[in-house]
Amino acid sequence: IKGKGTEKGHLSYFILFIIEVKAMYLQDCIFILFSVYFSFNLITCYEVSEGNSHDLYEIEGKVFPQESLVPNPNWIIDTKVMTKGGYHMGFLREDGSFAIHNVPSGSYVVEVISPNYTYEPV
Repeated sequence: IKGKGTEKGHLSYFILFIIEVKAMYLQDCIFILFSVYFSFNLITCYEVSEGNSHDLYEIEGKVFPQESLVPNPNWIIDTKVMTKGGYHMGFLREDGSFAIHNVPSGSYVVEVISPNYTYEPV
């Protein structure tokens, strides 16, 4: 808005200035609200993860190869133990035992996955 020093021109500059200040103020408010919201979400996520860390357990067991078959020498390396379709996973130790760590409280179907043997889910 151009003015030549008339009252109407000054009024136009004043209105334009107020609109620009309000727009800047609104952007600052949005940024501040976003910052507060983002900080709150970080704190909330941290508290939730801290709260859940105390309720985690371990599933332990032992897997044996089928007795009627000659065991493949790599069966321990090739075999994996999992729950929830692989969401929680464990691997076999040399003696066939396993542990699945950091499992929340609940009921789970434990699956043994092997390319050489078929195991029933337990």
